[in-house]
Amino acid sequence: MTTTAVENPPASPAPFANAFGTLRPQSAIPLGLGLEVVLVHTDGAQDPAPGDRLAFLPEAPESVMIEEAGGGNVPVLKARNLSEMDVFVLAGQLIRGGKQNRGINADALVPAKGVIELPVTCVEQGRWSGNTVREPFRAAGIEPSFLRSEKMRSVHAMKRRSRSEAHVDPVAHHFSADQGAVWASISDFQRRMDRENASSDLLCSLDRGVNRNTQEQTKALRDAWQGASGMLVFLDGEFISGDVMGCPRWFQVVREQLLDSALASRELVRVRRGGVDGSDLTEDELIRLIDTQGPGAAEALLRRRLQRRELQAMRGAGAARRTPVSSDHMARSILTDAMSGTWAVHRGVGAERAWQLEHPFLEAAACVSPSGRPLHLLIGTARTPQVFMN
Repeated sequence: MTTTAVENPPASPAPFANAFGTLRPQSAIPLGLGLEVVLVHTDGAQDPAPGDRLAFLPEAPESVMIEEAGGGNVPVLKARNLSEMDVFVLAGQLIRGGKQNRGINADALVPAKGVIELPVTCVEQGRWSGNTVREPFRAAGIEPSFLRSEKMRSVHAMKRRSRSEAHVDPVAHHFSADQGAVWASISDFQRRMDRENASSDLLCSLDRGVNRNTQEQTKALRDAWQGASGMLVFLDGEFISGDVMGCPRWFQVVREQLLDSALASRELVRVRRGGVDGSDLTEDELIRLIDTQGPGAAEALLRRRLQRRELQAMRGAGAARRTPVSSDHMARSILTDAMSGTWAVHRGVGAERAWQLEHPFLEAAACVSPSGRPLHLLIGTARTPQVFMN
């Protein structure tokens, strides 16, 4: 059997490459203010047949009961599957309710009629209701992409440190994220977006709306969504995050939540720049901004723009002319690098078979069902993208 992971087959494919099949990135779609989306098609992704006994949590919310684990254990929740089907839970899924709102740290497949521990991070710093559960947990969107990628880096760092450890609580330990760093990121996001609230609740901030022109963005993608199984997100020419779902229908279910996740990150960058979008300004205009605003946001924006040109340039024969690397080209390179990289098998949260990418620039996780059906490929960066650092 021939194994391919992208249009140009890598020499050493990922161990799960057969499951996902050929990944075909489409042309980049600009959504304004430096945001671009590259949709991904794959011939390995197929919707579950009735006999597959496989479901997706957003499609079957009543199938899985998520509960507090007891004992004041914030980083872990219990997921009890009430159905006859395995249910897939997506990394970065926000859940509202319980004693505090949480975000799920890693992909998980909850087996039929089974109970597993879900590794989570609190996204509501100021509320812990003791022995009182406010309301049952329910799905409530997806974490902003900057936070979701940050958590993946944190979880993977913990797993690398703990591979050789024998620990009595593997889910809480091996899939934990840096709670303090998550709270700090949420606090910065809320302060800059003017979305602070009494309990420092990320969901409350997102409920109040942080995305501009969401309807326009959705309209721009309306015709392109068809047939896609995933997407890669680029901001100011930098890769931010990517998802490829094992079932096209699952991607269609969460596509607008993933778009909202990207838009929230774009808005954070826009506000950090004082509302200035460098891609729409000439360099003379940027220099005038420096003259009027001092060596603050405008200068940082100019520096970042010049750095972007250097990082994205391909050297020509004369070295005098540089051609920017397109998001289309980067998308192909990212998928090739990911699928031809070194993948370490690791323990899954639930019944899934799971791998973690070892790569100098990318951070990624992949999982398939026990029978080998593809579930999810999550790709991020090994370091915080420059666009989020100023």
